[in-house]
Amino acid sequence: MKRSLVATLAAATTLAGYCVVAATPAYAATTISIVYSTDNGVTWSSTLPVPRPSRWLTRVWYNNTDSTAYRDASVLAHIRSRLVPGTTRVCLSPRTSDPVNPDDTELACNTDVGQTGPIDEKAVWGGGLPEAGLGTIDGQNWNLRISPTAGLFAEPSDLTNGVLERGKKAFLHLQGCTYGNGSTDNFMSFVANVPNTPFQTGTGVSNGPKPLMCGPGDAGYRYKPGSGATQAISLLGMRYFNLQQCVYNSGADLATVAVQQPQTNSSNVKASPTAACPGAGWVPSNSRTQALDLLTRRYINLQQCVYAKPGDFYTNLVQNSGDLQTRSPATDTGDTPQAANSACAPGYPTSYQWVSVNSATQAIDTEDTTRGAGFIEFEAQPEAVPSLTDNPRPVSAWLLIGGVVAAKDSGGFRV
Repeated sequence: MKRSLVATLAAATTLAGYCVVAATPAYAATTISIVYSTDNGVTWSSTLPVPRPSRWLTRVWYNNTDSTAYRDASVLAHIRSRLVPGTTRVCLSPRTSDPVNPDDTELACNTDVGQTGPIDEKAVWGGGLPEAGLGTIDGQNWNLRISPTAGLFAEPSDLTNGVLERGKKAFLHLQGCTYGNGSTDNFMSFVANVPNTPFQTGTGVSNGPKPLMCGPGDAGYRYKPGSGATQAISLLGMRYFNLQQCVYNSGADLATVAVQQPQTNSSNVKASPTAACPGAGWVPSNSRTQALDLLTRRYINLQQCVYAKPGDFYTNLVQNSGDLQTRSPATDTGDTPQAANSACAPGYPTSYQWVSVNSATQAIDTEDTTRGAGFIEFEAQPEAVPSLTDNPRPVSAWLLIGGVVAAKDSGGFRV
């Protein structure tokens, strides 16, 4: 939960003649820092050589190690140089802990396939009125104001104010396990916390690979070796977890498949809720895709609702099933974990009845406060005429949350 600014802000500082409330108590777990590269990103330093080179890269890094996301955030910067047009990038770099030695092995940028595209530099650059409480630097207005996630997560590329996302795990691992009774009926399980423990799976999150884990089943329904499946779904820079549930009717029983289906993925586009399932025999009324919005949300609540009639078990995962009597109302995303024993839709009195012992809601916690780093990158070159302000740290930057200074790097200037 976002902490109250009024309750936590206690001190005051003076910046360029303005009095502002210090934000450190409220946002102690957010930071900002500036680094430079003169070799196209091969190496980075907190300073530039003087006199300055003909061109250089600047990265304004932010890091949210707080246990929350913020929806009213901006990176504000002033550069004492000229922007090289078309070079602005916004990236997530969750493996980086030291901006001077960045780890780009896991990176998501606005220019990647599936992201929004080039930053609208006319919207975010060019300067504007000084921010209240910040004043001006060297008598100049601000050059840059941009959202920390502009061009990512399906966010517009011209955003000057937007989301500072929380750090999250790299992958959601969705697993499905099939159990058979030795005849025509199969029971499918997908969650890790079903009360009937022999039918638990390894569904969860991690920052690396996760093997398939299927419980052994019981005397009536044994795990069918080779029938289980696992899917690693990337969470980095993705707005939606699209969960496709495909239900097939063999004539003898209903079988549910969700792992490795065509629309089960992460994306910045909502999948169609009624897209066709692969193969023949699928049941349109029970087969649906639910697009779960991940942005700023900590928990993926996956509700497995199991129903039975003599000779057949049926498993449902999605909230938007066309069969309102056998849907999963607790499948959603949010900052609140749904209860493990959340009620399923009631089922049918004389047909498929809800089986609570095989049903559960798994509240999957995606948060990882060590993975909240990202940066704004741009290329610059010196002004045509050398300036008295030609020093080795030509950029100042601030992170604003709710219009309040959460963190700053003043560069080589006293501001």
